[in-house]
Amino acid sequence: MYYKNEKELNMCLTNDALFKGYYSNASNLSTLLSLILKEKIKPNDINYQPNEIIVEFEGKKPRFDLRVSILNELDIDIEMQNNKEKYFKERIYYYFASMIMSSVREGKSYKTDKNYLSIWLMNSNISLFDNSYYEEFGIISKNTQNEFIENKCRIIIIDLKKLDYCDNIELKTYLSMIESNDNIIKNLDSSNDLIKMEAKKMNDYLKSNEAFQIAIERLKSESFHNVSIIEAKEEGIEEGKKEIILNMHKKGISKEDIADMTGINIEKINKTLNM
Repeated sequence: MYYKNEKELNMCLTNDALFKGYYSNASNLSTLLSLILKEKIKPNDINYQPNEIIVEFEGKKPRFDLRVSILNELDIDIEMQNNKEKYFKERIYYYFASMIMSSVREGKSYKTDKNYLSIWLMNSNISLFDNSYYEEFGIISKNTQNEFIENKCRIIIIDLKKLDYCDNIELKTYLSMIESNDNIIKNLDSSNDLIKMEAKKMNDYLKSNEAFQIAIERLKSESFHNVSIIEAKEEGIEEGKKEIILNMHKKGISKEDIADMTGINIEKINKTLNM
């Protein structure tokens, strides 16, 4: 397979495969989390968790982008969201519930000392709000007079398309480099030591063979997925045609009338009936 240039591979950290590759490095992730949470997160504090839920049940099985535990006290799911979802809020809640479910084992108490946080970095203008790049929500944090779950469950949504509203210059600049490669290049000579260092790390990663191979594999996977869907649809149509032919034939309808009524050519009808 031949690619004309890197843009065809979406060599940017908003590519969720590259995002996961870059932040699978605890040093890189500690910087992102420290800036978002406004508290120092050390690389050694981070423990990566399986990105698929362990609980087995019939239904959808979410695959987290990044799922980590901080000092075994805070479970975090970090998602890069590029596509518009019709039921985006419901998707957020489902992923959040799945994160909690994965930490509850059969026969164990429901009580937990852990806190849970879901961080969504949105890159597709699907914000739930209009005049802010950042919103934080608690899940059933209060029940009229009494605290219900002690504010243990939080969701942070960051809209990368609305960073102009961010007044924290360091965080704004850092997040803008995730959103655009051009902003990485602009900050390679930044006067801010942290931003300069992070810009170099991001730039080196996106130009590395590792990132190129990740992007290639993701593109192949997406191409295979799309082709598989098309093939499945075509196979379904063909099976449907066969069923129509056989049912009409059982009712005594002639081959010629089947062809006339369905538009299926007579050769296909003969082939189906002779199978």
